[in-house]
Amino acid sequence: YRGDSKTAEEGYRQILSRPELAQFILNIANIEFARILVKDPKRRDEAAQLCRDILSKKKNNQTPHAVDLLAKIYRDEDMIDKARVTLERGLTMYPENMNFKSLLNSLDKEPTKDQTSDK
Repeated sequence: YRGDSKTAEEGYRQILSRPELAQFILNIANIEFARILVKDPKRRDEAAQLCRDILSKKKNNQTPHAVDLLAKIYRDEDMIDKARVTLERGLTMYPENMNFKSLLNSLDKEPTKDQTSDK
């Protein structure tokens, strides 16, 4: 569509007239935006909320990405229990997801702040 605004406009109007397709694109944009935000520790809450928003909707193409990113945000914020619950829920939807299994397994090996402060 580059250089052809009329064709581009028609294409976007078709996309936006189909809510399921518009939601598909919005989910992709939200997960990519969350990946940018998470790089700044001060914006992790905002990134986590974008992930939770995706997860609150019907299962979609971005659900696994949202589960993965949200679990990693929780892990990095030492909210290990929340990370674990997020991954376990993800595994109920995607039982064969090796990334979820690996991340869940790694949570058991990482000491939390509470565990390291007791020593």
